[in-house]
Amino acid sequence: MLVSSRDLKDGERIEADICVIGAGAAGITLGLELAESRLRVIVLEAGGEAFDPDVQDSYRGSQSGLPYHDLDVARLRYLGGSTNHWGGYCIPWLPVDFEERPGIPLSGWPIGAGDVFPHYPRAQEIVGLGGQDFGTGFWLRPDEDIFDGAVRPVTCLRTNQRFLAEIYGPALRATGNVTVLLGAEVMELVATERADHVDRVEARGPSGAGFSVAARTVVLATGGIENARLLLLSDRVQRDGLGNTHGWVGRCFMDHVSLEAGRFMPSKPLPGGVGGPDRVGPDGADLRPLLAVSEQRRREEGLARCLVAFRPLDNAAKASRGVKALKHLASRAAQGEVADNFMHHLGLVLRDLDQVAELVGERYLGVAGPARAASLVEAASIELFLELTPNPASRVTLGEERDRLGRRRTHLDWRIGEADRHTVDRTLAVLATEMGRLGLGRVAEAQLEEGWQRDVTGSFHHMGTTRMAGDPRWGVVDRDCRVHGIDNLYVAGSSVFATGGSGTPTLFLTALAVRLAAHLRSLPA
Repeated sequence: MLVSSRDLKDGERIEADICVIGAGAAGITLGLELAESRLRVIVLEAGGEAFDPDVQDSYRGSQSGLPYHDLDVARLRYLGGSTNHWGGYCIPWLPVDFEERPGIPLSGWPIGAGDVFPHYPRAQEIVGLGGQDFGTGFWLRPDEDIFDGAVRPVTCLRTNQRFLAEIYGPALRATGNVTVLLGAEVMELVATERADHVDRVEARGPSGAGFSVAARTVVLATGGIENARLLLLSDRVQRDGLGNTHGWVGRCFMDHVSLEAGRFMPSKPLPGGVGGPDRVGPDGADLRPLLAVSEQRRREEGLARCLVAFRPLDNAAKASRGVKALKHLASRAAQGEVADNFMHHLGLVLRDLDQVAELVGERYLGVAGPARAASLVEAASIELFLELTPNPASRVTLGEERDRLGRRRTHLDWRIGEADRHTVDRTLAVLATEMGRLGLGRVAEAQLEEGWQRDVTGSFHHMGTTRMAGDPRWGVVDRDCRVHGIDNLYVAGSSVFATGGSGTPTLFLTALAVRLAAHLRSLPA
């Protein structure tokens, strides 16, 4: 059922077997998977069925560190959560993502691919990609697949069923054992005296009336930032917040980021349309072919995942940095002046001598070299989609400002470490070697400038703030997503990610939620 909490009386107490906090991708999945069971399930959703700016305002927060999206823009607070602005792109994770990798700080999960991959078929059904094959066989013919070394093609599919509340609202209305309480703003989780059990969830309805939910099991499913905020706000018994005995709640905030990092001058069309526009894949899902360093090479070099796409350049942007620098030096010399930063511009020319030579040959000798000719027609920027590595200094804490209900707002201090630069540098180097070996083209200008971190763009993929770890000294939840030291509190969603992974988060967190639902159904009454 979908009902409003507006009519609840002040001080009312609701009892349930399971209380799920949040109705985004993870919360809706849990509701669907627990429907028709013998369990009484209450789902508390802060928003209603439509966007409300007053409710959304609670997501505002402060920031430090690197520039990031405004926190009330990066997520949504109503039924369906951030799936209401989800792009729908899905890429499965790989076995290497669960492994401990030298060079990747805090890598290694207490679960492996075999614990999660069996739940992918159901997760794909939920996100609208049921039965889809993420292999490359349907878009890359065997005779085209020449990527036999350190670079491999990657299939990215975009579902047409992105707005989960719209899709599954009727199913949630129809179920008899799952009640979704709309407009239920959670204030805190109240633990017992030893902070080892959640006694009740305190909440408020739209009218301001306070009520509580007492459940045998409580699941936090409010997203990669808000899960941490609610644990930190729940400090009545444990001063630093629930589950925070070892200080990990809020730490290791990660996102997948995009950045432009060089140019690619193809010598011929790439196999399978890699680098081209999205096209229609099976069953109407959009297909985006990408490239990435192979699993084996990532293991050998300790690299995070870095997906590669090519974005065609317009004519004005096709000149390389070296060519632009030469033109700048020549222009200043024609005016009888020496250019500012002369040595910097000269260095750009020297690093790009082949392009400069082709320009000189074309302009003064009437000869157009092959790389120059190709770049004039098909030059592309290299766009990277990078998995950031866990960094304890990148964290969510509580700020001093309070929202309309008196809860402290979120503060985000976003950091990107040197391990991330290593992944970018090595990915570009491997890409350059492989594209040259295969005769597909040339990578140029693939050097990161100082301060490159400030140029990256986050993807709204909030991960890692209640990270999974087998040892409570290194994380917040265990292999079953249960908070260490608390017998009835679980966390669902991307906040439990120990690392950012090869794929996009929504499909993977849905598979984890399917797995968690199976675990909850197995618990003794």
